[in-house]
Amino acid sequence: MRFVFAALLLPLALLWGTAIAGLVLAMALALVLGAIAFGLGCRTAVALVDAIRRIRRTGPGARP
Repeated sequence: MRFVFAALLLPLALLWGTAIAGLVLAMALALVLGAIAFGLGCRTAVALVDAIRRIRRTGPGARP
């Protein structure tokens, strides 16, 4: 009976290991993509603030 129980648990253990590896991979991918998105967001914000400062500095009706 123990062998039958062990034979039933072996595929479950393999799936559990695969699920943990998949979870770790998914978390690593999410961390990398989040860092990229954060960096792009910061660069976009800096460019937007720079553009607004240039517009405000030149004033209305001024040529660029």
